[in-house]
Amino acid sequence: HTPSQHHPNTHSDRGSLPSYNFRLSVEKPTPYPKHPTTIGEHILKRRMELELRQKDVEKLVNISARTIMNWEKGYSKPSAKHYPAIIDFLGYNMTFR
Repeated sequence: HTPSQHHPNTHSDRGSLPSYNFRLSVEKPTPYPKHPTTIGEHILKRRMELELRQKDVEKLVNISARTIMNWEKGYSKPSAKHYPAIIDFLGYNMTFR
């Protein structure tokens, strides 16, 4: 090569990097607590497991989606009149907090 023909940044002038075959795996984080402690967390966990929206739960238990959201976020707690519908939705009875 003559100095005018030599291009130091061409691909042929660079050494090749070694290639490695590896796979990263991580557990997909859940958008809810694995071990719920409040009624709202139990509702959220069940809803996410069933892949339901709050609107879907609203129709199932006849409780507004906004109320369900407030329970899930811990902004409020259900009153005793809601317990039967919640128990039906969860599929189990729990100690309400």
